[in-house]
Amino acid sequence: MKHGYDLNLVSEQSYFETKKYCPHYDFNFKKFCIISEILRLSSFTNKYDYVLMLDENVIVVDYNIKLESFIPNNPNTHMQLFNNPQTLEFEKNIIFFKPTVLTLTFIANIADYFYMINSNSKYLLNIDSAIWYSIIEFFDKLSNHHNDNRSLNLLRLLKICINELSNFEKYYFYSIEKIKFTHLICLKQMFLNIYNKRKTQFVLYKYIKYIKINESLTLSNFFKCIETVFPIHKSENKLLKPFFKYNEYFYNSLKLYLKFNFIKEEKKENIKNIFYQKNFFDNNKSINLINYQYKIYMKSAFLISNKSIRLSLLKNIDDNSQLYYRLPYTLKISKNYNKIKLNCQSGSCIEKGLNCCTTIGYVGEIYNKNLLFYLKDKKKIFITKDILKMNDIEVPLIDSRINMINNDQILYKHTLGICVQPMYLYFDYPTIIRFFENWILEGVTKFYIYYQSILDKIIEIINAYKLETNIDIEVIYWSKIPYNAKNDDINPNTKIYRLEAPLAIYDCMQRARNNIKYVISADLDEIIHVNENIENGNLIALLEKESKNYPNSALFSFQSRRGYLPMNWGIGHPKNINFSIFSNLVMDEDVFERPLYQKNIYRPERVVSYQIHLIRTLERNPLTNKRYSFTLIPPSSAFIFHLRRYKDYFFYNSKQVRSTILKKKSQQWNKNFKDRFNKFNFTNNGWLTNIHYIGLELENCRKRVARTMGKIICQSIEVCEKKLKTINSNRLIKTNNSWIII
Repeated sequence: MKHGYDLNLVSEQSYFETKKYCPHYDFNFKKFCIISEILRLSSFTNKYDYVLMLDENVIVVDYNIKLESFIPNNPNTHMQLFNNPQTLEFEKNIIFFKPTVLTLTFIANIADYFYMINSNSKYLLNIDSAIWYSIIEFFDKLSNHHNDNRSLNLLRLLKICINELSNFEKYYFYSIEKIKFTHLICLKQMFLNIYNKRKTQFVLYKYIKYIKINESLTLSNFFKCIETVFPIHKSENKLLKPFFKYNEYFYNSLKLYLKFNFIKEEKKENIKNIFYQKNFFDNNKSINLINYQYKIYMKSAFLISNKSIRLSLLKNIDDNSQLYYRLPYTLKISKNYNKIKLNCQSGSCIEKGLNCCTTIGYVGEIYNKNLLFYLKDKKKIFITKDILKMNDIEVPLIDSRINMINNDQILYKHTLGICVQPMYLYFDYPTIIRFFENWILEGVTKFYIYYQSILDKIIEIINAYKLETNIDIEVIYWSKIPYNAKNDDINPNTKIYRLEAPLAIYDCMQRARNNIKYVISADLDEIIHVNENIENGNLIALLEKESKNYPNSALFSFQSRRGYLPMNWGIGHPKNINFSIFSNLVMDEDVFERPLYQKNIYRPERVVSYQIHLIRTLERNPLTNKRYSFTLIPPSSAFIFHLRRYKDYFFYNSKQVRSTILKKKSQQWNKNFKDRFNKFNFTNNGWLTNIHYIGLELENCRKRVARTMGKIICQSIEVCEKKLKTINSNRLIKTNNSWIII
């Protein structure tokens, strides 16, 4: 063809291949989503420029068209949205773009943005805000891509908007529609400021040669094309004006704009209270204008030693209030209250990519030399936030102290245990049966099962395995945080990343502390495979050997490898379960490089803090006062096997091979399950045959959330729960409140 372009009309087959990942109900977003999914297919990568003609069902229309009529006159143009290529009038059926990293990211972001924002009613749910936000991110990445020193830092400016918006939400309780509109105005105002300053601060706008911003909020007039140019010479750096002034200009302008357009009906003294002067750059945090009444949510209190107690709790990082404790058999007077030391549980208060998730796990530490004297026979303490009112809340203690035997060795009740991080919206009963069969075979005798919401049949399975006399299953409720929506309370669950799993692991490990020698932290679809030539494939034998070789080790870390399973979920009744599919599976030839996806087996009494994959703070050895060490297990000895039925979102360039390494183990799973089956006495009705479709919905949400890490809202469980259409919510068992509210 002329100009060296190829016309690639995406077929219906390609459409249906990707449609399942795009459950958007809005036409525009479904279109962008499907395009972004199609372009992730390996057959399309870096091969073509694209012209897609789509009908109202997002099906590609295949008819004769002259490609050259779609080619922009300016070769620097990366993207155009138009109907008539001569006038460049926009209509929603045609997109032209070059398949560069930036344009693909732009299109994918539009789809991802809507998918996530649609779960949060506090934000505008139309394509205007999606494109505004995507442009912000597009330009920010563009400037970073060309020159790190010239970053426009637009995402930082967006943070100002969101912070201001959150202030309205906290203190003025604006209607949902007004908050949504405020968010859109933030986005628009940001770029209008940049656009208006372009002549005087041209260098800050250097990478954007042309962007047409229409004053209306109508998408059809929004923008015609984006053109990019590269910096001409490094000497232009001297033209840069201090970025601080630029931010300050934007911030002051935005405050003024919001002040006179959104709170002009408020009393002047309230306006004065809101917009007092403060250096906004301090830690890039929102301005804490009024003493907002945060709550602290406590899960458990553990008696760690005769002198110390540790608490697992959730708290907003902006809450600076102090916690106090009082011991039993002491008078309720101020001098008997002592401060509780609070630390972020995982070591890093805000993990990378989770900057919007501000309610996180904390550990409260109590140290008192006279602890046992005051506790006496009482296994409880009293906690309060208000030392003046002394509104005590009684908190029971879980005893996790050491039980020693004669030769100064810890007397463990179990050798091997496992912690399952909180399950939510969990339905996959074939996997949980395989989970029990695998770990019982490995020698696990203690199971800690945390859950928030699960299918009723999962409860039936857990109760069935509780009948086994050689294992102990402890179910721990991990509910959502309660709040009163009728009183305009802010939903704290929208600020928690995936139920704060690291805190659940911490809570679990304190329960296991000094009771279980080795505790596994793994997902339900993960196993640990020990090679046959290493201790005959026996996990406990491997751990004992490594402990003997490295007696100071607090944990044993395993690298991860992916395995891929066929879709065989439509099994119905558990009697139809057959684990033979594991006997000949496809797996990655290589393991992931550390620390990606690595998992650990812990000695709980030797570990201070926990993270899903990383190694955090370790305890001090009481004999040497030095930190315990850790042991890295090579994949030639053993590895975490992540058995997935869906392709992972994160691409990993590894050759895949077919393997029979689980053949022997899967045969044993089958035998053991059949031996147990009759005494389980499962009910006959209600077993699902559409698990595959439910899984697709959840997997789609997981992928979309993963692609929006650290952007605009927190990736909480609230995002996914509202998306599920296939599963019957009446069959979900949800826990009652399991938090002590302080």
